[in-house]
Amino acid sequence: MIKAIDLFKSFGPQKALNGFELNLKKGEILGLHGPNGSGKSTFMKIIAGGILKYDGEVLIDKMSPSLITKNKISYLSDNNLFPDGNTVQETIEFYRHFYMDFDMDHFFQILQKLNVNLSMKTKLIELSKGIRQLIRIALCMARDVELYLLDEPLAGIDPIAVEVVIDTLVDSMHEKSTMIIATHEVAIIERILTRVIFIKDGHSCGDYDCEEVRLNEGLSIESKYKEIFSHA
Repeated sequence: MIKAIDLFKSFGPQKALNGFELNLKKGEILGLHGPNGSGKSTFMKIIAGGILKYDGEVLIDKMSPSLITKNKISYLSDNNLFPDGNTVQETIEFYRHFYMDFDMDHFFQILQKLNVNLSMKTKLIELSKGIRQLIRIALCMARDVELYLLDEPLAGIDPIAVEVVIDTLVDSMHEKSTMIIATHEVAIIERILTRVIFIKDGHSCGDYDCEEVRLNEGLSIESKYKEIFSHA
């Protein structure tokens, strides 16, 4: 599904990615874990087609990031791209017109699971950061795509709602889709992951099957994270 081969990306003197590699199969739920500034968001933006200049190779279904691959991807970035003055209705309409694979009924079903009830005339600026994030998650997951990219999806969400959000992510995925979740919140998200890659200073510090870590090493993914980064 996705390959990254000897991937480098710099912003001036700062290396965001430094030989990063990945080989991800279809149907996996990958946790991309590392501290802030480790290169998670840069990698996600390259996959999503938001960064076009880099060294190395990135392949999505054997194709470099392009308009074709963009149609296979639903991307939740780490910042809000919608104008605060937009209403909820205007935001939904943008998705409905811009993405042919957007399912309006599925969107409202996800909002219901997330216990979000609001007026369509409400402006985004009038909503809390947490509610805005839940709306963004519902918009992202209501698309019928092959790949979901979620960059810090739990940012700003009330801890009480986090478990519901995590369950909703899995329930909302289309069959045979693949998901990458970039976050430093390892303990919260690990129960839904099939695979994990730890990243620091733009390169991988470890690539593991989650079930093997639990069964063969007797460790949680959070414990493995601490083990890796205490020596990284």
